[in-house]
Amino acid sequence: MKKLSEEHKKYLLNKIRRSIFKKNKRHRKYALENIKTPENMNLNENYDETVKFFNKLRSACEETKKRFIIDFKPLKKISPAAALAFTAEIDRIKRIKCFRRMRVIDFKKWDRNIRLQLRDMGMFELLNVSNLPAKFNYEKNDSEDFYIPFQAGDIASGEDALKLGTLLSALIQGSVPSPRALQKGLTEAMTNSINHAYPEDYLSNNLLKKRLWWMSASLNIKNKMLTIMFYDEGIGIPNSLPRTHTEYFKSFGGLLNDDAQRIQAATQLSRTSTKQKTRGKGLKDIKDYITSNIEGMLKIFSYRGEYMYLSEGTESVKNREESLKGTLIQWKVRLQ
Repeated sequence: MKKLSEEHKKYLLNKIRRSIFKKNKRHRKYALENIKTPENMNLNENYDETVKFFNKLRSACEETKKRFIIDFKPLKKISPAAALAFTAEIDRIKRIKCFRRMRVIDFKKWDRNIRLQLRDMGMFELLNVSNLPAKFNYEKNDSEDFYIPFQAGDIASGEDALKLGTLLSALIQGSVPSPRALQKGLTEAMTNSINHAYPEDYLSNNLLKKRLWWMSASLNIKNKMLTIMFYDEGIGIPNSLPRTHTEYFKSFGGLLNDDAQRIQAATQLSRTSTKQKTRGKGLKDIKDYITSNIEGMLKIFSYRGEYMYLSEGTESVKNREESLKGTLIQWKVRLQ
């Protein structure tokens, strides 16, 4: 066998090094980014970190060549409202990336309570997760919270609102408080989402060209608190109010200069101010559902604004540093 010269050895060695460098360069270019969940995903207790996480997912999804995984291992606590917004964000990623099925990674290392809570909320079913352990669906959950699986749609349908009401009745084994007011409020939330949250100029600049909404509900057995949630990823109430109610907005003379004040103003709109007699009263219908119950709360997050209304008539507003992309509406009523 012919012995290689030193020059030939150096040539081959450099060729191997260049090949490895190019391979690593390609790998780095398409390397998976590990996006970690916050330990407490909660819009009330940990708003800024939770919304930063949502926005990081949004940015990663919109970078077309970027590949990433979501690390669920840090997650120890998640509120129902945050879970709905989180699932909507992943559903959006699934639709944009055209994934038929999604997979979980390191599933056994997730917090057990988180696994069971997300299962009972219907997250894995909505996202069509393909690799769950066979026995997982039969694991018992000792939580005091019961959930209605996430619902998603792209039209304003009274049938969808009625379906949720029927599921609620089955959940609490009786009649839902003020069922007609609830159905009216839910239908109006869908209608607002379809008609105002997704204007054409917004859709044209958005990777997801659909007017989607998501909703769910939960019941805490111990305190008998029923929570109903609705979410869309549109332009948000603070941005839609000046577009849809121009004269009403101008009547405030520029006083509505922050997101929270604009949400509060939107909840006060009636038929006389919208001049749409064939429509409902918008957010006022949603607010009326809380007023019609003995003990309840309405909370709305939209962009940087946060609005809260209690059944006895108390209102409060707050502006946040981080912006939640879209509108999250949450009703809470205590069952008698």
